[in-house]
Amino acid sequence: MNNFHIYEVVGRSKHSVVYKGRQKKTIQYYGVKSVDKCQRPYILQEVKILHSVKHPNVMGFYSWYETTNHLWLILEYCVGGDLLTLLRQDRKLPETSIHDFGRDLLSALHALHSNGIVHCDLKPSNILLDENGRVKLGGFGLARTVADIVHKHQSKPSSLHEKNRRGTPCYMAPELLRGDVSCHSFASDVWALGCILYECAVGQPPFVSSSLNALVDAILHKEVHLPPNLSDGFRDLLRRCFQKDPVQRIGWKEIMSHPFWKTNLPFEKIPNQGIFLEVLKGCGYSADHGPACEKELAPISSDEGKENRDLVPINGKMKEDRANVLRLSRIAKKNLQSEGVDYGSISNDDSSDVKLDSADTELDFTEESTLVPADKAFPCEAESSTSADSNADPRDGEGEEESFDMHLESTAGSKADGRKRAIDRELSSSALDERSANGDGGEPVDLPNSINHNHLKDMNSTELAFHSSDLLVKPIVGNRRIEKKHEFQWDAIMLPFEPVTLQEMLELDQESLESFLSIIYKTVASSSSVSERLNALAYFGGLCKDSNSANILINSSLLHMFVTKLRGTKVANLKTYFAYVIGTLIRHATFIGEDVPKSGIIDALTESVRDKSEVVRRKSMAALGELLFYVVTQEQEETEGESQKPAWYVPNGTITTIFRLLRNVEDPVTQHYAVKTLENIFSIGGGGGLRPGTS
Repeated sequence: MNNFHIYEVVGRSKHSVVYKGRQKKTIQYYGVKSVDKCQRPYILQEVKILHSVKHPNVMGFYSWYETTNHLWLILEYCVGGDLLTLLRQDRKLPETSIHDFGRDLLSALHALHSNGIVHCDLKPSNILLDENGRVKLGGFGLARTVADIVHKHQSKPSSLHEKNRRGTPCYMAPELLRGDVSCHSFASDVWALGCILYECAVGQPPFVSSSLNALVDAILHKEVHLPPNLSDGFRDLLRRCFQKDPVQRIGWKEIMSHPFWKTNLPFEKIPNQGIFLEVLKGCGYSADHGPACEKELAPISSDEGKENRDLVPINGKMKEDRANVLRLSRIAKKNLQSEGVDYGSISNDDSSDVKLDSADTELDFTEESTLVPADKAFPCEAESSTSADSNADPRDGEGEEESFDMHLESTAGSKADGRKRAIDRELSSSALDERSANGDGGEPVDLPNSINHNHLKDMNSTELAFHSSDLLVKPIVGNRRIEKKHEFQWDAIMLPFEPVTLQEMLELDQESLESFLSIIYKTVASSSSVSERLNALAYFGGLCKDSNSANILINSSLLHMFVTKLRGTKVANLKTYFAYVIGTLIRHATFIGEDVPKSGIIDALTESVRDKSEVVRRKSMAALGELLFYVVTQEQEETEGESQKPAWYVPNGTITTIFRLLRNVEDPVTQHYAVKTLENIFSIGGGGGLRPGTS
């Protein structure tokens, strides 16, 4: 992210923060979105959708990066904010504005549906506006393709009720809140479209309640009140969008030619949704020749048309006994508690109800699976980070356990191409995350080691060889999966100066900061006792775990002194502490100046990796791994006729030393650090910088 200047916060949600950003040396502005790592599956889906759809009313996507705690998306900057903010300011819009805005939204949604994509979370906060008031549809974290739904249903039929139960209740169609089986469809998106148009005209969604039970009951059984001041055409469009039976809801051909738009809008053929029809049959529908569903679920071929005739409801409506409002509330409440949501969002008055803070509240109705999905199986190393802000600001660092791969730059060339290939491979392997597991007797079991692998027999070698978790870039220094974390303790009494906290150091003026660092320099560089120097280094290491401080310290004379001392001392404990401090600085720094390569840091760490002490080799290999990963991600690129000489040089001996560590005679922890270094580099499509004698 050091290729961008980050400015003020322009948006914030439960799991994300959006900043205004500018690419360096340009006047191009972007929306830089920081998302909690727990949302990784949804971000992968959003990236996949944004890659596949290019439309003037769909938000532009440029790049994405991954760190230990967060995912970062570089998106089109929408200076107009979102529709939710606009409605909170103006409360409602005139019908002429709704007409113009609605056509843009309709165009974006139709583009999705014609490409076989269901949005699944259409609501005002996911609709943004550019400087000209043009609609930009975003928020594709819950979006699904018809092909994905079919694939997952064929491999695991129960997925219809295990994976589709997340959304914003105020905008969810009745069929999504009914019974044990639900399936997002084009029809459910049309319901949400009606909710948004209604909210623009009235100032709130058609059904609103602070009680989830009351809200779901109203959506299922009450009719929408349409204000009499709306035009006849607008009232008719809304009425048809709000048909509770999806097979009677207005279809795309009628939407695009509806009189409210005053002209016929371009229509593209909509793919068939066979799985949706199966779900409707399971909920009590039977095949007939009714016209309502055909316009939306038109078969692609005539043969399919004979097989998937339109469905009409038995007795005029779905079986109401399928609805289980209390069950949905209990599941949603349980998921809120498991997510660590403030209990102010959970009703204390009724154990079976959930309090909704706003119409934009998103809930998860997914019942807990017996097996943990692959993306959730291994939590982030940084979950215990001491950072006070769960959504990291790139100007404030990434917390103690954050990774360093934000050094990736969105530029052309081999590095960017390699990253893109890595992303594409990860997205294409997402099907593996949804595989089910059964015991030997055919019954579901709770133990992950009692898995039936029969479902793997039909998979090809590519699916078996690659998995989305292969591309996770994890930290090297401080990685608790490699080595138990060791806290370097220090004693304030032993320090020959008054210690300050990290925050206090960052608030010092330039003169005071230089004076403070000079004292640390003299303490560590002096010939005082080993214990006194170790204590000072342990204290100093705590100041390095923030990107702002790391950027200052690594580009100061302190690093040059640490490198010199690392090469010169023969005391194993001092070598260990120097390697620890150097590695921590490299890990958290987002900018390393041109003077650092001149310090001989690569040679010094390479020599320490060959040290007799096992602990010294471990810390040195971790630090060297962090540095090599940084070198690979920072390979110089040609920019508009300007070619710079590479600042880094990786000697042959360094590469040879790393590969020699892979022999059986080496300490397993040091080997693990070496392998993790190679894994991180290759996972981003790098490795060119590791060819002997190259930069």
